[in-house]
Amino acid sequence: MVLASLGRGTSRPSGAIATDGHWVGWQSRDWAKHDDDELAKLYGVVPHSTRTMRIRIWSTVTVLTLAVGGFAYTQLPTTEPFVAAGQTDLLFGLRGTNQRVPSDYPGGTGTACNEEEYAAETGQWSCRSWTVNIGNLPIVQPPAYVGPCTHLLADQEHARWICLGGAPLPQPPPPPVAGLYA
Repeated sequence: MVLASLGRGTSRPSGAIATDGHWVGWQSRDWAKHDDDELAKLYGVVPHSTRTMRIRIWSTVTVLTLAVGGFAYTQLPTTEPFVAAGQTDLLFGLRGTNQRVPSDYPGGTGTACNEEEYAAETGQWSCRSWTVNIGNLPIVQPPAYVGPCTHLLADQEHARWICLGGAPLPQPPPPPVAGLYA
């Protein structure tokens, strides 16, 4: 074999070929390099000047940078807080008055009872659902419900109590009163 007689071993550089017992890589292939006229005749390729390529590359980079910056600008948060449709500036229900618990716990001063149920056994109203007053909105007690009802829900849109259930009672229950949850 030719390689064994040259004493160079069996490995060869990447992309090189053996000619006349010598390795020839891409750097040594002067015969494969074409000048601008030959490239134009053979392949119809006209090489660009370095200045033209530099202008094209930097123009592309500038346009892409402006596009990414413009998109990032559109994703900035707005200065006005988001307000959901139908959200009011008041919270309707009974304010919690228990100061022995943290304000955001059920019955705490930062909560409002918006669903109550009357227990005939004890003769008292008890809160079934507490709303935490995250926005520190004023808590307003809706007007008392008129009629027999044992399960009330504070309607946040219409500022009134809605009856969810009216189990038969021997006597009408008293209306819910603020301050029962101390």
